[in-house]
Amino acid sequence: MNMKIITTLIAAAFAVTSFQARAEVNEVKLARQFGLHYLPLVLMEKHNLIEKAAAAAHVDLKASWLQISASGINESLLSGAIDVSATGTGPLVLMWDRTHGNLGVKGIAAISEVPMILTSRNPSFKSLKDMSSKDRIAMPAVGLGSMQAVTLKAAAVDLFGKGAVNKFDANVVAMTHPDAAAALLSGKSEVNAHFTAAPYSYMELQDPKIHRVLSSYDVWGGQSTLITINATTAIKLGLATPRLGVVYGRGIATYMNDGGMDLAPAVSTIFQPPSVILVPRSEAVKLLGVSAYVDFQWAKAWSSAIGYSFTKVENTNFAVGGAAAAICAAAMTYGSSQQWTRSHRCFISGASRP
Repeated sequence: MNMKIITTLIAAAFAVTSFQARAEVNEVKLARQFGLHYLPLVLMEKHNLIEKAAAAAHVDLKASWLQISASGINESLLSGAIDVSATGTGPLVLMWDRTHGNLGVKGIAAISEVPMILTSRNPSFKSLKDMSSKDRIAMPAVGLGSMQAVTLKAAAVDLFGKGAVNKFDANVVAMTHPDAAAALLSGKSEVNAHFTAAPYSYMELQDPKIHRVLSSYDVWGGQSTLITINATTAIKLGLATPRLGVVYGRGIATYMNDGGMDLAPAVSTIFQPPSVILVPRSEAVKLLGVSAYVDFQWAKAWSSAIGYSFTKVENTNFAVGGAAAAICAAAMTYGSSQQWTRSHRCFISGASRP
């Protein structure tokens, strides 16, 4: 995504928060991790791009930058210690799933797409099938806390089936990329493998004793977004927390409560005198969803909410009642203007309709 768009999104988000909820907000705290894939954020900090975007919107906003390991960055966002975090797509999905009913973590934008490389100094460790109980793979966080951990689990499932999702957990060591690279290059640590990305993978592979085991592209089937920037979407006003949401798109109904189906039947009309042929097809339906709620947290274990929401689905030309007959009738009307008669036939899915 264009860096100007990203900085504008961040600045605009906090400009709205400042205007609507907390007039004293004049600082946004952002955190990134280690690696070349965070370069867009480094440039944003170096050139004060967020401050410039905020100034263009007539908002006085200061950006404070932190560098935190993966094991602590998610907790920092959830606790409110930072406002924006930069993480892998896997941890973003995990936080999104776990904060539906409270903080509402969302991805703001994609930052980078680079391969993660698993390197090793064990000459016998040439593929995941060769991994032994003595191999130790360093990565930013274990479990589902880093994109490396998620990718390793996906690779285990691909090789050994769903029951093997945790097969390599005992081989994983949580360590920052700088520390892991130093440990691997030293050859004196129990860590003999590192799941990382540029520039650390470049540095490690310059050592002839270290080799490449796999790339994340091998696991995910090609290029994929690695890093996103994320923020919570809840605005607190004392006891009250407004929750506003608008979504619009095709094929997103199953992501909404009572949203319906993503696909609906539709038809394409082909006029071939003396017949009208209706060709069935499926079409991703359009959906507009709007919600506006206010949560009141009266006590730690007592809360209430009031609000309103609705979804509007734009039906296809075949998803409304009597659609087939209506289309045939329209076709007959068209036909009569072309000197056709009611004896002409309307064909639907291979069956004719007089």
